Amino acid sequence: MTVTALPPVRLSVRLPQAYPLRLPPELLSITTTHNWFLDVGQLSDQLIERWEEGETILYTWIEYIHTGEFLRREVLGKQQTVM
Repeated sequence: MTVTALPPVRLSVRLPQAYPLRLPPELLSITTTHNWFLDVGQLSDQLIERWEEGETILYTWIEYIHTGEFLRREVLGKQQTVM
């Protein structure tokens, strides 16, 4: 199956005073208009994993979602647990 477009994904974040030097952005919520494809908890974990101390990350998070890379990781993870 080929996905040609994703529904909108909305991130609500708060930037703590120590961002980006010591703390990642705080994810307040992740919402979509279609929840059938998205494990919000898993996506949240994936985004936080991508943050590195001292590095800005918001643009990277947006690209990660925009390109659908998070879906590939989710599908691969499910395939590995089934085997």
